[in-house]
Amino acid sequence: MKQRQKGFTLIELVVVIIILGILAATAMPRFLNIQSEARTSSLQAAFGAVRAAAAISHSGYLAQGLTANGDVNLDGQDVRLCNGYPNAAEIAIAASINQGGAADYELVAGDATGGSPTTITAINAANPLTCVITYTAAAGATDAASCVQVGNGPSITINVAGC
Repeated sequence: MKQRQKGFTLIELVVVIIILGILAATAMPRFLNIQSEARTSSLQAAFGAVRAAAAISHSGYLAQGLTANGDVNLDGQDVRLCNGYPNAAEIAIAASINQGGAADYELVAGDATGGSPTTITAINAANPLTCVITYTAAAGATDAASCVQVGNGPSITINVAGC
């Protein structure tokens, strides 16, 4: 009587391991690309939030007849205005970015007068310098008290090349 084979031969195991290795090698670049796409989408969502916060703040400024460098209240948060738009130091507050301990973005806040912009970068970006939102406050201010040139809006740009 012949005994029936139990288990796999060494050749069969090696073939299966080689096939799994080939599949893993082809799937890994796709997985890495998914992470990049997720960072890009997340940054684009933050860009939309920044643009919406600037527009909503400006609408509140116009509707309430506030001073161009006053404060507007957004969801219980006072946001300092510059030319009727959020200043660079407070745009993240206005857009609710990085509130409550979220770790999706790294913020470098600008100053209140528009002299330096706020940058919002996606965490773990391949190149943080080219995976960034830049918000520069309304032009024309030299200090918070002189931020009164009506009509000048902020500059909001996004670069997702390095995400």
